[in-house]
Amino acid sequence: MLNYLRRRAQFKGVVGGSRGWTILWAVLMGGRLLRRITSDAPEVVFSRKLQPGESVVIRSEHPEPSKRQQRKQRKKEEATRTSPSAG
Repeated sequence: MLNYLRRRAQFKGVVGGSRGWTILWAVLMGGRLLRRITSDAPEVVFSRKLQPGESVVIRSEHPEPSKRQQRKQRKKEEATRTSPSAG
């Protein structure tokens, strides 16, 4: 129910310009933020019991580059494209 109200308040208030809905959206988002800040336990995203013989493998072979690394790579590529070729 709160998610429904939050979405409706966001659409009608923040996007649509209704002051009352905007205030409701701000109150709901403030409560959500406060709950996240004050909670000590991590939120469980996925849970499943494993059957005998099943296993879970968690790995990261090639992590995605950060935004900073992506920008550096783009600048490096642009510099090599625009530099005069030797020869």
